[in-house]
Amino acid sequence: MLRTLVLCLVAVLAPAQTDADEQYAFVARLAEQKLFDQVVVEAERFLAEHPRHAKANAARYRLACARFELDDVRAARADFAALAEVRGFEFEGEVLFRLGQCALDEHDCAAAVKALDRAVEVARDYLKTPARWLLGEACFACEDYARADLAYRAVLAVTPAGEYTDDALAGATWCAYRTKRFDEAERLAARYRAEFPRGERAAELQYLRGEALLELGRPREALECFAAVREGELADGALRGAGFAQSALGDHVRAAQCFARVVEVFPQSRHAAECALQAGVEWLAAGRPADAVRALSAPAAGESFDVFVWRARASAGANDHAAALTALERAAKLAPDDAAKARVASARADSLAALGRKDEALAEYRRAGDDYALAAAAVAHWNERRYSDAAAAARALLEKFPKSEHAGDAWLVLGECELAEGRHAEAERAFVSAALAASAPAKRTHAASRRAWCRYLAGDPHGAAPLFAELSAANGEAAEIDEAGFMAARSLEAAGDASAARAGYERYLAERPRGAKVDEATLRVALLDGSEAEATLARLEGLVRTAREPEIAARARFELAERLSRAGRAADASEHYRALLASDTNASLAPAARYGLAWCLQAQGDVAGASELLSKLLALPELDARLRSSAGELAVWCAAKRNDPDALLGAWRSFASGGPEESRLVAIARTALDALRKASRVDDVERVLAEVEPRLTSDAARATLAVERVYARLDARDPDGAEAALDAAVRLAPRDPAVAEAAFFVGEARWAAGAKDRALALYERAAQVPANPAFDRALYKLGFAKLERQDVPGAERAFATLLESAPKSGLVAETRFLLGEARFRRKAWADACAALEPVVRETPKHEVVPKALYRLGLARVELGEWQAAADALGELAKRAPDFPHLAEAELARGKALAALGRVRDARAALARTIALDQGLFSARAHLVLGEIALAAGEHETALSEFLKVAVLYDAPDENARGLLLAGRTLEARGDVTRAAERYREVVEKFATSPSAAEARERLRAAGSAGSKGPNGSK
Repeated sequence: MLRTLVLCLVAVLAPAQTDADEQYAFVARLAEQKLFDQVVVEAERFLAEHPRHAKANAARYRLACARFELDDVRAARADFAALAEVRGFEFEGEVLFRLGQCALDEHDCAAAVKALDRAVEVARDYLKTPARWLLGEACFACEDYARADLAYRAVLAVTPAGEYTDDALAGATWCAYRTKRFDEAERLAARYRAEFPRGERAAELQYLRGEALLELGRPREALECFAAVREGELADGALRGAGFAQSALGDHVRAAQCFARVVEVFPQSRHAAECALQAGVEWLAAGRPADAVRALSAPAAGESFDVFVWRARASAGANDHAAALTALERAAKLAPDDAAKARVASARADSLAALGRKDEALAEYRRAGDDYALAAAAVAHWNERRYSDAAAAARALLEKFPKSEHAGDAWLVLGECELAEGRHAEAERAFVSAALAASAPAKRTHAASRRAWCRYLAGDPHGAAPLFAELSAANGEAAEIDEAGFMAARSLEAAGDASAARAGYERYLAERPRGAKVDEATLRVALLDGSEAEATLARLEGLVRTAREPEIAARARFELAERLSRAGRAADASEHYRALLASDTNASLAPAARYGLAWCLQAQGDVAGASELLSKLLALPELDARLRSSAGELAVWCAAKRNDPDALLGAWRSFASGGPEESRLVAIARTALDALRKASRVDDVERVLAEVEPRLTSDAARATLAVERVYARLDARDPDGAEAALDAAVRLAPRDPAVAEAAFFVGEARWAAGAKDRALALYERAAQVPANPAFDRALYKLGFAKLERQDVPGAERAFATLLESAPKSGLVAETRFLLGEARFRRKAWADACAALEPVVRETPKHEVVPKALYRLGLARVELGEWQAAADALGELAKRAPDFPHLAEAELARGKALAALGRVRDARAALARTIALDQGLFSARAHLVLGEIALAAGEHETALSEFLKVAVLYDAPDENARGLLLAGRTLEARGDVTRAAERYREVVEKFATSPSAAEARERLRAAGSAGSKGPNGSK
């Protein structure tokens, strides 16, 4: 049962500006309040009045969701289907999920699968697990159990377990059961019971486990499972299963009681008719024919051929042959075929004879035939491949004359018929009976051989192996015994036990050195080895020389060549490929050998020779499709390696004409395109693209080729064409990593051409797909571009995303620096330090470290963290003596050192600033030097430094500061008059500077403010 799933819809309502905006806001508010009836009314009105409004798709989504909540599935599906065509819709994943749900509700599983496939791809994280589970349900409904199983197991792989785990586990169990993987079904059902003992589907999974155990031949365990299902919609099925389990255990009374209880307690059950029949069968098996008659005469049993036949048997068993005849007359009218009619005739004969009606019985026996006639007919029909007639005659003989001397022949014919029809289990039972009934040893040997073959052909090589092994141990020179020794090993090989199979072949070779299968056994030993070991190569070489069958010798030579090729012995492999191609027995292996020889030639550097061989190979009209594909690919590759664009184009067209599958077509097209691009064959690139594109059916493949066109246009220095191709790729596969990577490179081209706005948009597009190989570079350039445009918050977001999403990128150090730079620019000093410190600590040798030390030191100064600032800037001076901003860095270091009381070091740093810079930083260095001197009471030195700033530099704020501090120095020395002059000069010349306010205060405090005019007069 699907959980109630609330799909995410974040409503961001801008202030209403128009009637339409207000109307949409009303729809949204109604949806939030879950007034779905009213949502339908208002949303329909909105869409009718404003079909092209920016919020039209959002309104339709609200409408579809409301209809879904109101169980109007048909209308909801139509709305969701319309929205599903809107690529890039912000709730595309939610739309596709609901569309799949609606389709599934309407029993349109194929449409559901199509929608949910897309939903899994594009949905946001919260919806991916529900979408995968529902995809499993849809695939299951379409009876695509393999795909359903994959979807369920994807849900089970999510950790920690979620709310869909139990249903996914149940679905995987059903998939295993439906695909007859009963061991797996039983294991999964047991796991469900362990993990979800109180789950909603616990009873269902117990029932299913019982069915699996029954199929596995473990009836006692199955019975325990069925017994646990006492209530619910599966109770009748569990009771039915218990009946079959009891029957398998040989308790026919309890089996009959279980089947009878289904009919009694669940008269409307779909199993009622079957259980009524089985109840009769089991009562008869229990020796209670009267009870069997009652069960088979009940209305629930219905009126079918099987019911009447079994009722006749039960009546005959109760010695009521008249009733048996009545039942058989009705059965005869319903007999599906001649064999069934013969069975009825035989049974009628038996009942007639029991009633003393000998003449009538004799006539019926004649209709059925005597044992010899039936045996002869069975063999004749078999020889004419009329399997149904042969089986009918054999069954008739065996039913009427079970002890006939011809019974063994009848069982053999019946077994062969069943085998020919693919009913391996029935055939095996017949051959077992044939071995018991046959009087001649040769026929018993033949029956044993055929029994083993039944297991093998039924796909049970595990079961076949011991049967063949047992027969191979028998005395005699019969062909079946010789064959059995080989087939015992062949069965083990088919069962996947390579080690035991190899030992079996070796045993066969030792025990039967002249056996019919010696060559093939020798070959299979080598095939199982699979290696390029010298012993294996020697064995294959010997088989090439001595094999009695040319086909085996040819296969051995081919395998020898293949392994020599894999071992890197291309020259030796080439000799054997050539010998195979020159032989008369090479028809089936010749194409693969020619391909192998071509591969060896190119490995030896003879690319031209390889190309010639491949050309001949590809010209063969009946070439295997897979080999054609491989040969075509190698031909294109060889031409590319030869740097021969003309040959490459010929190879490409030869390959493409074979109609390869789309994925391979695209892959080899890319190889060809890459080579043509390197050769600057721009027109040929376009021609190949034009040839491939019309043959593509999937959006993914079209997108791949669109990306190739992007790069082709970039190579042609056509950024407009490249971007047009990119737009096409985005429409086809907006989330494809390769498309996103191409967007980055188009952005680089735009950036290089100076179209930085276009580049920024392309970087943003590339940065939307985390799987993009250029994801980190896209984010880096996006942040860089935004920083250049002074979009500091946007730059920060890009850099932070890169660091979070790609922590192992080679751009981490630079990105951390730029993140710190962005934070520095917005004066977030502590945050800047947090970004810059790891650059210095974790990547100490990176080229960006000096810049990081520079900004880190300045930020530490702003925070008043003097020691840390001095350490960072000191390290900068030591590492990068030619750093372009060293003057400013030394200025900041001087300030930090001064604050730490390290006067000598501070003065040295500030002197270095003055030596490096004759401008603003020099002026500021003099100010700091003056402040150091003033604090030390060195008034003359301080006054000198301050006045240097005032007179030597063109820096108004610094000039004002120098005059102010000069005044404070004079004031500290007791020269109040000259101090006032300096303050007045600040006020008069630099009235708007930050220092002017303090200068006025000092004048006012001295009683001088306003006492004199500009010229010093009253």
